[in-house]
Amino acid sequence: MKVASLVQRLTRPRHRSGARAVHRRWRFGLQGEVLEHRLLLTCTEDAFEENDTKAGVDARAGGAANSPNLGTVTGQLVFQNLVLNDSADWYKFVLADVATTAHAVEVSFDRTLGDVDLYVYRADGTTRVGESTRYSSSSNGGVETVSLAGELSQQSYYVRVVAKSSNEPVLCSYELSIAAPQPGVDDAYEDNDTKTVVDGRAEGAANSPNFGVLTSPISIQNLKLDDAADVYRFQTAGVGTTDHQVEISFDRTWGDIDLYVYRSDGSTRVEESTRYSSNSGVETVSLAGELTGVFYVLVVAKSTAARQPPGIAAYSLAITPPPAAPDDAYEENDTKGVVDARTEGAADSPNLGLLTSPISISNLKLDDAADWYKFQTAGVGTTDHQVEISFDRTWGDIDLYVYRSDGSTRVEESTRYSSNSGVETVSLAGELSGVFYVLVVAKSTAARQP
Repeated sequence: MKVASLVQRLTRPRHRSGARAVHRRWRFGLQGEVLEHRLLLTCTEDAFEENDTKAGVDARAGGAANSPNLGTVTGQLVFQNLVLNDSADWYKFVLADVATTAHAVEVSFDRTLGDVDLYVYRADGTTRVGESTRYSSSSNGGVETVSLAGELSQQSYYVRVVAKSSNEPVLCSYELSIAAPQPGVDDAYEDNDTKTVVDGRAEGAANSPNFGVLTSPISIQNLKLDDAADVYRFQTAGVGTTDHQVEISFDRTWGDIDLYVYRSDGSTRVEESTRYSSNSGVETVSLAGELTGVFYVLVVAKSTAARQPPGIAAYSLAITPPPAAPDDAYEENDTKGVVDARTEGAADSPNLGLLTSPISISNLKLDDAADWYKFQTAGVGTTDHQVEISFDRTWGDIDLYVYRSDGSTRVEESTRYSSNSGVETVSLAGELSGVFYVLVVAKSTAARQP
């Protein structure tokens, strides 16, 4: 018989141990020549079967001998001589603490005998922690790894091992290893998963996330995000400046977390810090211009979507609050009515009385909704006459309004919005002798506006 061509496909040419059956299949051409000779090798199943589906693994006893439902895994766990002889091998396990970069799932194998891919899923069996599907040559392949960094404790995870190609559907031997964290507990400030819970915690008590009044910096190490959110509460005793802030720091390779700071209602944001950077492990929110009062800190994962770590094994929280400081000497001057009742021309009275020469008052403070002042002139104003406020724009932004004697008719307002301006001025040119009111307010009390 003339052989025109011979193609021999050996699915596992170098592996014979565990072989269950060898089937030869021949295909001949019209002239009797051999067109294809295929050697099909199948393998004896490993002890973890049946584990072809997630449902099949879920039905197995957790932690039992030879069960692909491995239960809670701690430390290094290695299973050798596993066999992929069907569409997929599934395994299930639970972590005992938040994972770091030291923790991963890995399959290793002889690349010359086949090629498999690795997928790791969260508890729903569909959201991927990650996948490793490298296509490498037989000379440098044989390992697929998925990191568990940032994955939460007490959650189920699924491992799926599949052949890369239907041309090589069987792998008679591979090794599965899981490096998992040792058992741990959440940090001492739990439970602090919601604002309501934190509001109910004892203010200022040891390990309470309700810190109470802070007048000097605090730094708390070794916090852990092992759930949906961490919430903290604190109160200030003075107006914030650029020296005052909330900050979290962490190892970016362990996960990525974001920082939100809210005012006393728990919904109006002071600001958020949600940078996404491969090398950044710091998120900071300034308290500049924030009034004395209650604030909430929220720490959450950047994302809980596929391939995004939902937690982190360690982070630090630092709060630098303003020192305790009373309001300025001219309080109480929050309304026109209050100022009208103050003694005219008295020391530290916002009812300044009759002014016939320039005055300048320093170190005033806006630590409430508004500051009012009242004064009286003895002549008609010119372009040489004005009311002016000046301030450090990086500390906040305030506006100036000047009213005539009825307290509602405006002379003018100065409400410039400029990144580098710290002066607001209203001219008194052409204004008749009489009583005037000055109103100083924040440009905005909306979110992200001091």
